[in-house]
Amino acid sequence: MNGNPPPPPKDYYLGFNYVFDRQSASNLVALVQQAVTLKAKSVTICLTSNGGAPDQALYVYEILSALNVPVNTHAIGTVQSAAMIVFMAGERRRASPGANFLFHDTVFNPAGGAPLRYDDLLGHAGAIDHNDKWSHQLIADNLDRPVKEVAEWFYGQNTRDTDFALANGIIEEVQPLLVPSSAEFCQVAYKF
Repeated sequence: MNGNPPPPPKDYYLGFNYVFDRQSASNLVALVQQAVTLKAKSVTICLTSNGGAPDQALYVYEILSALNVPVNTHAIGTVQSAAMIVFMAGERRRASPGANFLFHDTVFNPAGGAPLRYDDLLGHAGAIDHNDKWSHQLIADNLDRPVKEVAEWFYGQNTRDTDFALANGIIEEVQPLLVPSSAEFCQVAYKF
């Protein structure tokens, strides 16, 4: 022991600008874990994303929600589709001016255009229905809104601005991203 006190806890800001897939979700969680290990005072996810795989977004949401460190989210561009799930994990949710939020139902894109049997189609339809229901419920629960109201946001493909997000509790304020000089900032890399 050298007798020096440990450094004071820092706020960590993590930039994320990918779609949510297994690789990007794992890399984000790894950086959050590193910040927690370093005794972070808080973690802010600076998010712009075109969405991605709902199961990977739910994985990230569950991890972020389980931490004993305050996690905040800040929309700095577009938060689309599955990225809305991750955005909801923020205890404090903010957006930069000009940020937007895209809601739409789950999309099925068969890989390689392979022929599908009827049973396969039913299985995919069931998975889509399940993903839609839990994402609507998760967002409704976080916003303390009726799930029917939230589900209506998803019909069609609707891009909403910060005024809508503010009026509906998706964010608590519109403010440019400001990273204090005492904070650590790290961009989430797609590949390690």
